[in-house]
Amino acid sequence: MAGPMKGQVCVVTGASRGIARGIALQLSQAGATVYITGRHLDTLQATAQEAQSCGGRCVPVVCDSSQESEVQSLFEQVDREQHWRLDMLAILNNKKNAFWESPAFPDDINNVGLRLAADCARELHRHGVRYVSLWPGLVQTELLKEHMAKENTTEDPLLKQFRPIFSSAETTELSGKCIVALATGRPVQDYLSVSSVLTHVSSLGWLASYLPGFLRMPKWIMTLYASKF
Repeated sequence: MAGPMKGQVCVVTGASRGIARGIALQLSQAGATVYITGRHLDTLQATAQEAQSCGGRCVPVVCDSSQESEVQSLFEQVDREQHWRLDMLAILNNKKNAFWESPAFPDDINNVGLRLAADCARELHRHGVRYVSLWPGLVQTELLKEHMAKENTTEDPLLKQFRPIFSSAETTELSGKCIVALATGRPVQDYLSVSSVLTHVSSLGWLASYLPGFLRMPKWIMTLYASKF
């Protein structure tokens, strides 16, 4: 399938359902060859069949990410079949229990991947690897849809609060659209580019397309703005 990511190779973990499934479908529709992993072959094959029906290609691989030997076998397969090429790795980091079962879920969600993202972004930068931590909002996953469909008056009060806004929640494929845009757009590492900075200022964003890419912000200014840089 022709697309902005044609010829690229991606791996998406946990793509049997939910957000990771949506990411895999969007990457495949963008033209990438996507290796999808999970613990159940039947659900992986369902994802692959949907991708194929839309003109994409997903390769299902049964893999338990908690088992190092299976993870190693996965990447050996990718190396063997794609001649040591891998353009993107999308890792789904999920909580074991439903978010409404934990009173501290906002903090848990906000803290997911923060340390890993900061460390990996710093360590992999010198190798030309971009590491992005993506935090979706409320998403219409299969699990949440099942719970919202139940007419249970004894359900958790926290879950009841989300019923009115569930219909306007993100789809599982919105994260995939964002990832495709990141992969095919302006390099996300180029945070010192003046034009890149202006895209984040609503009143000045229109200037970004007129400025040459070599114009840079002094790094000390960005350091003052955010110590993570």
